Amino acid sequence: MHTYLEHIQPGRNMARFYSVQVLPTLFGTWHVIRTWGRIGSKRGQSIRREFADMATAIREHDKWIQSKRKRGYQAKGVSPSASSRALPATFPPVSPALRDFPRMSGFQIDSGSPRAAHPGPGSGSPIRH
Repeated sequence: MHTYLEHIQPGRNMARFYSVQVLPTLFGTWHVIRTWGRIGSKRGQSIRREFADMATAIREHDKWIQSKRKRGYQAKGVSPSASSRALPATFPPVSPALRDFPRMSGFQIDSGSPRAAHPGPGSGSPIRH
């Protein structure tokens, strides 16, 4: 589910956007991603929150959309409801071994090497997976 809102007031030099998305994660939880900023700007802000179930995430989505509409934002684009998509009502449980698996940021070089995990060009050290 994705909703895109805009608030434009030329007299005040105001051209803002607000976007709210509800997306499933690979671990059976749901993310609500809010993005906002000035229309046409390369910069903006974003925040992500995680929820245990889709219903709670959709309630959060609807809360933010209602709040922004009260402030003058108008919907410019709305994707189909997450509840109407062909997604399973629940995902299979994640195994405890995967849930506690440490997050890795990249490749590692020889286990005893003090060098960086991502050597620069011409370092002469191959990256091992």
